[in-house]
Parts: sequence; structure tokens; C-alpha cells
Amino acid sequence: MADVSYIITQGVRWMIVREYRHKKKFIQVIVLAQLILVICLVRPHNHNYVTKYSQDSVRVDNYIILFNNTDKTVYNANAPNQDKDYNLDIKSAAKAASKAAARLKHIIVGEDEDNDDDKNINNEGSQELDDDPNAGRGFDDEFVKHPNVKDGSEILLISDLDHLDLPKENKKISKVKDEIEYSYNNNEWVKSPSYSKISLNSHKRETFKFKNYNINDPQKIHLYDDTNQYFTNFGNGTICFTKGTDFTKSQSAGFKECFCSNGYHGPDCGIPAAAWFSRFKKSHKRKNLRRRLVPRRVINGFPVNHEFAMFEARLNELYDIVDVFIITESNYSAHGDHKPLEFYNRLKQGYMDKFQEKLLYIFMGFFPKQGEDNGWVADHYIRFYMGLKGLPLLSGLRNDDLFVLSDADELPTAEIITFLKLYDGYPEPVGFGLRWNVFGFFWKYPPDKSLWNLLIGEKEKLTPVYSAASIGMVREVLLNNTFFIRKVDLWKHNLVKEAAKKYQANGHLLENWTAGTPGHYAGWHCSWCFSPVGLIQKMDSAQENDKPRWGDYPEKKNITYLKSLIAEGRWFDNKLKFLPALPNETMYAPTYILQHPDQYRSLLYPPSNRRNVDKPFMPP
Repeated sequence: MADVSYIITQGVRWMIVREYRHKKKFIQVIVLAQLILVICLVRPHNHNYVTKYSQDSVRVDNYIILFNNTDKTVYNANAPNQDKDYNLDIKSAAKAASKAAARLKHIIVGEDEDNDDDKNINNEGSQELDDDPNAGRGFDDEFVKHPNVKDGSEILLISDLDHLDLPKENKKISKVKDEIEYSYNNNEWVKSPSYSKISLNSHKRETFKFKNYNINDPQKIHLYDDTNQYFTNFGNGTICFTKGTDFTKSQSAGFKECFCSNGYHGPDCGIPAAAWFSRFKKSHKRKNLRRRLVPRRVINGFPVNHEFAMFEARLNELYDIVDVFIITESNYSAHGDHKPLEFYNRLKQGYMDKFQEKLLYIFMGFFPKQGEDNGWVADHYIRFYMGLKGLPLLSGLRNDDLFVLSDADELPTAEIITFLKLYDGYPEPVGFGLRWNVFGFFWKYPPDKSLWNLLIGEKEKLTPVYSAASIGMVREVLLNNTFFIRKVDLWKHNLVKEAAKKYQANGHLLENWTAGTPGHYAGWHCSWCFSPVGLIQKMDSAQENDKPRWGDYPEKKNITYLKSLIAEGRWFDNKLKFLPALPNETMYAPTYILQHPDQYRSLLYPPSNRRNVDKPFMPP
């Protein structure tokens, strides 16, 4: 409280000095300052966690995990339909990784390096981080803070073949088809009904992609250019984004300019509100923005566990705009426990059959050995493995294509993905400011309790997460590691600084920016949006270093207790209270879920709503 009082005191002094000469406003200033002081003093201090569930000292992820890839397939220069300079890109990335490994050997083992310049790894480049107004901006993921990367971060070198328990390449995972599904009910695991009884597609096709899919030999997907017409040319030099244009108003003006529909902005009405209000409302930020002659292809990759509702919303919302969805699933949880392949088992029975052609399924049939001692390795590795195994299976992949890395409970809007697909001239990496819902779309995360948020009237907290980068940036700057898109400011780190400079010299814009502001979201983050049974599964799956790990406390896994959290909007610490969200709010939930209220009623409405009273959780 001393810090808060000091801030308030300084603020009051500043306002008094500023307004002293304006005597008519002086009393108003004093009253306002006193009101703010009273509110802050009366409000109880909010500890993040109760003492019993104290926060572990190793709560913050401050690692740069480099995976020393020895899988030659990703470096195959003779792979068909690759760019001519792809081999050079990979050699450059491999060289950078090798150099990074040498530095790591020096840092971790203490051996000398040949290059004297590298000895200053912790001293170089710090000034550009200090000068960057975005430095220090991390992202919140399931209440875990991932800070921006600093040169002093602990660096771990992991080799995917030398130190991991990998199955032999020719070994068939026959056990998968014989697995029995289980769910948690009445505080014990019980056998679940067959997935054939779960009907989320009313009409199953006789043939579908995953009917005879071999997870040990995933099918390649060829990327084709998008030939859809997204813009309307009125023949007089006026070109408008079709979906974002109000044709009635534009016609009344003789189609001499584009009049935008609600939610779209810019000269051609192609900039959605999430991008406009976060960056492009300023004219100088739009100077490099231009329409592409050929849309870039978009690859959306995400690991899965049991997030079926958001998966169904993702495919229905983004299927027409995303070219390939890379699904990565393991038969081990992030905690290292063996588990069934819930997504694969459903897909092979026809689940989401009409969407399966764009699905690339990557099976990770092992648990990283270092993950047993460091949970962050397990958390990061599956996102790295997604790109390592998935990208080589995409023929025709170009450097200007876009990779969007998501968690399974994060869903960007079709509008922001379409914008990134159709335009050049925005910097990368791209972050998304997502509306942060908890337990369902009827609760939203409150703003941080700070004097600043109180003064500006901040009404909610978003989840800002860096998610998108071009394939060129992944290959040439991020060491061919798709997970590094998440790492804020990694592209400024000494490990890749030279590669980043070369990338910029070739005309690419490197700058952190986040699309999405309160009320103009770039998507949704529906965190812990499960039934009580699903919450227990998520708690048990959490990686070891995600502290406090609520799955370690049996009383937190009581079904009645979990139902009370959902109903009352309380967090597991019994202190954090969420804010109610109203169905008439902007972007209350994804359109597909809103259009199917009966199917997703337990996510759309609180338990006290008449649609949910005395009814089982839906979706189950």
C-alpha cells in the first residue's frame, strides 16, 4: 500500500501544480484526487494467491529453449515445390543454430568460444530493447506470464534425437487404436461412451480423410493459390474490399470512393477495426500498406488436448480463409502422463468430416525427457514439433505465406486473418489482443487493479499473445522454430540479431504490434471453458512448473466446488472475481457458437440461466 499511496501523492501534487493557475478547476481537482485516494485505500489489497497456494518462485518462464534439430527431413533441399532459395535459408538457419549452440556451450558448460565477439552476448543489443516502447510486453497464457526475451535469459539446448525418448521411425503405434476412453465422474475415472455415439455432424459421409488415416505416415498437402475475388473493381479506379463496403452509400456517390460498412476502415474498406484502432488509424502507419496481387496462404497450427468446442468454432469460422490447419496431439499430457488421443479417435469416426481435407494431423508419440525436470520444455516442445514435422509436409510453401500459432482455446477472427492474408506492408511478428473469457463467454477477465486503469476507466483485460509471422521470418530469423513466434522480442536477441538485420535489409518490416483493443478484439481466448469434468482433466494435464498447479490439490477437484466457481465467477484462489459479460456486448462469442445456442448453451449462458437450470452440461 505504501507504493500506491506514494503514486497517489505524486499524482495529486502534479495535478495541483498544473491546475493552480486555473482557480475554477482547483476544487474539482482536489475532490477528484481525494476520491481516487479513498477508493484505493478502501479497496482490499488483492493477493494473487492465498498463502496456502503460494506462488512458486520459478513461476515465470524466462527460458529460451533452442532445439538442436537433427531431423534431416526439415533440411531437405531436394524436397519438391520448395523455393529456390529455401536451401540457402535453411543453411543460414542451421548456421545460426550452430552458432547459438556454441554460445550455449559457453554459457551452460563454461567452455571457451572461438569468436571473441560472442563473449559479449549479455552486453550487446540492450539499448535497442530499452528504446523500444513495446519492450517488456509479454503475454498471459492461462495466468502464466511469459515475459519478453532478454539477453540474460537462461538458455537451454535440447536435441530432439540425442536426449529424447523417441520411438523408432518404423515402429507402429498400434496401441492407439486399442485405447479405451475414460472420463472423470464422481471423483473417479470411468469408461466413456464410444465416440460413435457423439454426433456433432448430423450427416456423416461414407468416405472421409481420417477414416483410414495413418498417423505414423501423415499425408502431404499441396498449397494452391487462392483465386477467390475479395475486392470489387468499379472500373473508375475505385477498388473496394467487398465484404467491408457499404454498396448503397458507395453507389449514391457514384462509386468514386469506398464507403465502409460497420467494423471496417481505410481507403478501400479492407482494414478491420482490430487492426485500425490498434495501429492503422494513424495515416503514417498506413503508408506501406498495399493490396497483394495474390493472397498469401495461411497455416494455422495449434496443439490439442480436449478443446472440442473451440475447435468446432475454429473450423466453422476460419475454414474459408485458412489454407491448412496443423493439429498436433500427443499421447502424453504436458505433465508426462499417458493419455488417449481424443481428437484422433473422433476424427477417424467422422468427426467434422466435411472439414477434414484441410487438416494436417501431427502425432507426437513421446514425452521430452527434459520435461520431467522442467515443465517449460514440455510446454514449448510440442509447439516446436508442430512446425518441425508439419511444415515439410506442405508442398508449395513460400516465404511470404503466414503461420498463425494458436493455443487450442485461442480463436482469432476471420476478419483479422483475412486482412493479414490480403495485404502487404504491415510489420511482423503480429500479436492478437483477444477478449479474455473464463469458464464461459459469460465471464470476462477484470482489468489489473492499478491507478492508471482506474483513471482511464479500463473495464477489462485482454490476452495479448504474439501469434503470426511469415514463413520467411520463421525460416530466416526464428531458427525454423514456430514456437519462437510466441517469444516477444526474440528477433532482437543477439542469438539472431545478424539474421534479423539481413531480413530487414531485404525489405521486411520487423516491429512488434498487436491487433486488437477492448471493444475491437482480434478474437477470443476462452480460458478454462469446460464442464467440471473437463476442468479436472485440464488441471491434471498441466505441466509440472505451472505453479500453483491446481491439480495437485484434491479439494480443488471436487465437482461441487468446480460448479460453484463456474456459477459465481471465482478463480481457484477464491479471491480473483471475474466480471459478468452480457450477450449484447460487442463480439460476445464467436458467430458459429452464437448461431448454435442449444449446442453450446453452457458456454454461452451462466448456470443460473433458465436454459441451463437442472440440465447437464452442454457441450458434454
